[in-house]
Amino acid sequence: MRSRLTGTAVAAVLALSIAVPATAAPPRITGTISLDTPNPAYQQPVTFTTSISGKLKPGQYAMVYVECYQPDKPNPFPNYNGLVWAELDHPNAAFVLGDPATGWTLWQGGSADCVAHLWLYPGIPLELARVPFRATG
Repeated sequence: MRSRLTGTAVAAVLALSIAVPATAAPPRITGTISLDTPNPAYQQPVTFTTSISGKLKPGQYAMVYVECYQPDKPNPFPNYNGLVWAELDHPNAAFVLGDPATGWTLWQGGSADCVAHLWLYPGIPLELARVPFRATG
């Protein structure tokens, strides 16, 4: 036994499929970061202004990761391409460039090219923004 859809039934099915709202993609989370310190220098604190727009999921949070490079200096870790100092902290933290108290530094003075990243956690960090800057030695 075969059944047929009448013209009215087809129209009703089409009307329902059109009337069901499409699920919107979640709003994208974006961010900005800017350097507050006018003349960043080795062993001096730098701070940043950050902002995030969009709705964070429960448990999500922002962090700032700062890394500084001196590609012309010898580095015992060849895969780090001149990385001499790095630190991860909360967005409102003051980062003391090259500070050995952070636990890891090869920076012994001189100028360095640095980048501050605004990352979203947890899990694999999602970079929302970055700001490059030069620190004098």
